[in-house]
Amino acid sequence: MASAPNQTQKLGTTTPAGARLENTSQFLLHVIDDLVRSEAVAMPIMESADRTEVSIG
Repeated sequence: MASAPNQTQKLGTTTPAGARLENTSQFLLHVIDDLVRSEAVAMPIMESADRTEVSIG
């Protein structure tokens, strides 16, 4: 992932391949950011659910 911006610079964003690589790189960075934010929101919820879990039986 870290090499995608470097390759984009080599290809140039004006070339079709460079533009696709740049767009893909930006998309994947957004996906990573969303996953990190989602994990930060979900962890407290999951931890509280673990503490309040009631065994049925």
